[in-house]
Amino acid sequence: MIKTIHVEPIRNRDKYLATPPLTKGEVEAAMDYVVAQTRANMEYFGTRFPWSATKGLQYPIIDNIEWTDGFWTGLLWLCYEYTGDEAFRVRAEQNIDSFLHRVENRIELDHHDLGFLYSPSCVAGYKLTGSEKGRRAGVLAADKLIHCGSPISYANINTSYWQQHFYWLKLSHLIKADDPSPFPALTQIEVYGTDTER
Repeated sequence: MIKTIHVEPIRNRDKYLATPPLTKGEVEAAMDYVVAQTRANMEYFGTRFPWSATKGLQYPIIDNIEWTDGFWTGLLWLCYEYTGDEAFRVRAEQNIDSFLHRVENRIELDHHDLGFLYSPSCVAGYKLTGSEKGRRAGVLAADKLIHCGSPISYANINTSYWQQHFYWLKLSHLIKADDPSPFPALTQIEVYGTDTER
């Protein structure tokens, strides 16, 4: 529980207040640029993923084994939402297959970053398209997360640190009362999480 809040003021606040807001055209131009870059990267990465860092200013292509892989699929979903272009949806759904395989086979999941992996990729896919594979992968990731931990208990269920990482999964959006989890522990945690957010 947070006992005190330290407020850090924005330095040079007036400089930023004097800057005019972006125009709709500027925002659209930036979004269109991102979409074009993402489309080009879709060709480059195929159904694989960018590594978490560049080498020689270029992202190496890797299998779905890093903690950052969900961001790439999340970007595909954002481009799909913005453009409606089915190519983004198809590629994102192909990536969901990879995430489902990863969680079912417990590939590189012994860490607390499962929300970064599964929220922007699989949970987003479930929310946007009703993808049952996305839902299953998200639920399995949540189940894995509640069982993760280490000798120093960085993800102990009784700590606020645990809650911080757990809510990345946004179970309240994934598991609904009329759509119970196949894992009873997740339903109990969902109730616990709802009670403690108030």
